[in-house]
Amino acid sequence: MSVFRTFSAVLLIYLLVQKSCSVMIYAKVGDTVVLHPGRSFDNITSISWGHEMSPILEWFGQDIIFYKSQKGRSNLEKTTGSLIIHNLTVEDTGRYTPEINRVSHNPVVLQVIEPVPKPMVHLKCNPRKTLCDLTCKANTSSRFGPVMYRWEAGNKVVSTDNQLSLTTKNQSRAYTCRVKNPVSTSSSDEVATPITEGLHPSAVVVPVVLVVLVLVVAGGYVKHRKEMKQALNVEAAHAERTAMSLKVMRRNGMSLESFESGLMSPAMTKTNSRQGRLYLHDDEEQRLHDDQELKKQIQELQANTDV
Repeated sequence: MSVFRTFSAVLLIYLLVQKSCSVMIYAKVGDTVVLHPGRSFDNITSISWGHEMSPILEWFGQDIIFYKSQKGRSNLEKTTGSLIIHNLTVEDTGRYTPEINRVSHNPVVLQVIEPVPKPMVHLKCNPRKTLCDLTCKANTSSRFGPVMYRWEAGNKVVSTDNQLSLTTKNQSRAYTCRVKNPVSTSSSDEVATPITEGLHPSAVVVPVVLVVLVLVVAGGYVKHRKEMKQALNVEAAHAERTAMSLKVMRRNGMSLESFESGLMSPAMTKTNSRQGRLYLHDDEEQRLHDDQELKKQIQELQANTDV
């Protein structure tokens, strides 16, 4: 039992050492790969390569002997000891061990993987679209090897995860998801930012205040124009009555002095003519005010008539 345990431990250590010394190479399905033995040689007299526990080919100075399913797809560089494999398949993945001049060398680990497919972007937002998650998904498996995700905005990398969270504070105009493995890169269609800017309270209050101010100013202006128009109408009517009174006075042979004295008498005066009548107010206070205004306007009309 102790002998078996010792042998198992030695074998495990050997495998670990071999693994730590091996070289990892990634290649794409359908491509051609060249596996080097890891060093150069001055004179090569024999070459053999094995895949896992099975031989691939052997050469001892004569013709090359091919084995396994790689026959017809494999070749050998006799000067360097390198193995060439064409039209790679996923089944070609594994450990390749070279033996040059009957001496084994460090193995080469070949990983044949498929190119990554085009990723798709899935979007999920809250109802107001102020918080959104973009998830990048690609239909991958172990046949694609290690897959890495990356989000870009313009030429800037913004995330190395397959999910990207957006808010109103960290958004750009558009985003692209890139999926990469050791042999290929694929990009999604550009996605415009779905984020909607939230309205700041001032963005609502300020316009409302401005509208109210405009309405107040407009209302005041309209009211002022209306009052001015009414005042002008009253003044025009008063002037028209004054002019009519002056015409009546002249046609009835009254002088300006007698007309003015008549205006200042306490009794109500009535003047008849064929074209009109002049009535003065009974209210004493209003009458005095109207008499003064009428007297002033009569003087202005007389001055204009004399000229």
